Amino acid sequence: MRTRRAGWSLLEMLVYLSALSVVVGCAYPALHQALAHSRALERHADQIASALHAGECWRADVRAATGPIVTGNGKLVIPQAAGAVEYRLASNAVWRAVAGRERWLVRGVQASAMQSDRRERVAAWRWELELMPAAKSARAPALFTFVAVGGEASR
Repeated sequence: MRTRRAGWSLLEMLVYLSALSVVVGCAYPALHQALAHSRALERHADQIASALHAGECWRADVRAATGPIVTGNGKLVIPQAAGAVEYRLASNAVWRAVAGRERWLVRGVQASAMQSDRRERVAAWRWELELMPAAKSARAPALFTFVAVGGEASR
């Protein structure tokens, strides 16, 4: 009667190592792709949050307007008590300038249009914002529409 000795034979080890290399070889590209998609999703979520924050800031500025809002040359100028606030699109970003200090609000902008939107009893303002697609395979563009009424625009 022969008993099997403890331990693995060389052939068993080669089979297990081959199986392990196949599993690792298939898992690594999947992990790499999952990490790339996760980073892209995080960037897109940050961009959407930035666009929503910019829209709320723009609406607050329109509500605080103390005079007629002027648009032209790709700029929107909102007069306020502390000075004019200016919005403009440049270098694929929406910029906001107050008292000569300018900073970007949203990056990765494909299109931006701020225009008067006359209603029955009020003069509203609408901001159409389109972000650049996060990936080439994006199914739908990120479009935002912000509407604001306030200050001198509603009088």
